[in-house]
This record gives sequence, structure tokens and C-alpha cells, in this order.
Amino acid sequence: MDLMPCYFCARVRGANRDAVTPDVKAKNVEEGLAMARTIQAEFPSIKLYIPHDHETMIDILWRWDYLSSGDIIEASCEIINRCQLLIVWTGRGISGGMAQEMAYARQNHIPVFEFEEWNDYAKERLARTLSDIRIKMEM
Repeated sequence: MDLMPCYFCARVRGANRDAVTPDVKAKNVEEGLAMARTIQAEFPSIKLYIPHDHETMIDILWRWDYLSSGDIIEASCEIINRCQLLIVWTGRGISGGMAQEMAYARQNHIPVFEFEEWNDYAKERLARTLSDIRIKMEM
């Protein structure tokens, strides 16, 4: 069985967007990575794209003025377009970038799975969602 490509969506910059402090951004990235890796470990049938893994490169390109917020969202949406599911961790709130990614997925008929806490209920819902997507893909 091929791995199902999924995109992990969670805060990086957060509510302060471009004015976020390095400490807040580092905490958001660390928490996002931990959550995404937990999901990936519990669902080995998915290939989870984790934008938080690339934050160092994005940060460097940002400081060099090679990227804008719009560029980052545009690239994120291109990656989302290649995925079967957007997995959104809302437990730390929904940032502007997250909202744009969710809107893009919905406009392009890519299912969006939202969860606030990673618990048995969220795991069961995600398992059901993944099963439904696989069934639709096989039709």
C-alpha cells in the first residue's frame, strides 16, 4: 500500500505573524514538530509533510528578503495541492497562515481534519477519515 501524502498544519509564527519573537516561534516549531512526529509514528500509512521541519531554511530566506509571507503561503498551498488530507492542530489556536491553508484546501476539495487535543477520540476520527479517503481513491 502506498503511503498517503498528508500535510500537517499548526502554528509557526502565530497571531503576531511577522512580529513574532524568536522564542515564541521556536516554541511553536518545537511543539508542532513533536505533535506531527507523534501522528506520523501512530499512523505509518501516511507520509506527513511537516513544514516545521523546514523553518530554519525559511527563516534564512526570510531574513535575506528572498521570501514574503505571501510566498510562503503560496508554496505551502502548492504542497497541500499534492496531498490527500490537511491535518490541522488547532490546540494552540488558528493563525492567519493556518486559516489560509485551510481555506485553500477546502476550495480545492482536499479534506481537512481538525483536532484540538491528540487523544483516543482524535485518533479514531483520523483513522476513519483516512479510511474514507482510501475508499474514495479506490472507486
